[in-house]
Amino acid sequence: MKTIAAAIGALIAVFLAVPATAAPAGCVYGPATSGGVVTTTAGGTGKTAGEGYELTTKVVDDAVVWKVQLGQPVKLSAVTELSYKARKLDDGKTNAAAMPAYRVYLDNGKTLYFEPYYQPGAHLDGTGNPKLDTWFTFDVDAGKFWITGEGGGSYAGNRTLAALKTAFPDAKVTAIGVGQGTYNAGTVGRFKDVVFKASDVCVKPTESASSAAPAASSSTSVPPVTAGLPVTGAPTGLLLAIAAGALLVGGGLFFAARRRHRFTT
Repeated sequence: MKTIAAAIGALIAVFLAVPATAAPAGCVYGPATSGGVVTTTAGGTGKTAGEGYELTTKVVDDAVVWKVQLGQPVKLSAVTELSYKARKLDDGKTNAAAMPAYRVYLDNGKTLYFEPYYQPGAHLDGTGNPKLDTWFTFDVDAGKFWITGEGGGSYAGNRTLAALKTAFPDAKVTAIGVGQGTYNAGTVGRFKDVVFKASDVCVKPTESASSAAPAASSSTSVPPVTAGLPVTGAPTGLLLAIAAGALLVGGGLFFAARRRHRFTT
């Protein structure tokens, strides 16, 4: 009996260790559907507007950023998908190039900045500046980033995500965001549908009673996001079927042993 029970237990344990193959859930942020913190500097402002979240920097000292702290750090090397939608609303006369930029915050103190006007594509007009009043989807992970400490603007040392993974093999992503920094006077832009995916870890926003994006202030806090952990077990239905089958096999072996014992005594 003990031998049979041990065999059944070992069989179940083997199947429990089978890695799951289910794909992670989607990782689309709002900001209208997720938590985050909006931080402003000087006269920078942020507000919910239409189908997105609007950022305004009127003078060179203004700045505003919407930032989501991840529930757990995620290795930069595991990042597989970054994207968002953005739209330039100002007339482009004061600053023809600037619009909301995607940011990736690392645990080594570095921040990666994806600036749309550094990227080739249909979003640029004949002068190399973003087209006005049009929504564009930016495939951030396929673009180039400049990094804190390496200069911005025309001095930026833009690098691909693959190059950054090689440069910072142990770095972890602690937060993501979208913002307009200083020296972007006269800039008004909107963004929405911010996406972050990393390997089998999918960072999802915390469900909250209100779906409204936070109003901007010097430091406006709303619930943080939680990180979905990698799935390491087999699907529940499969486990139950395996366990049931193991019990039936074990039961059959047990009764066979009982009958064999009865006929040999």
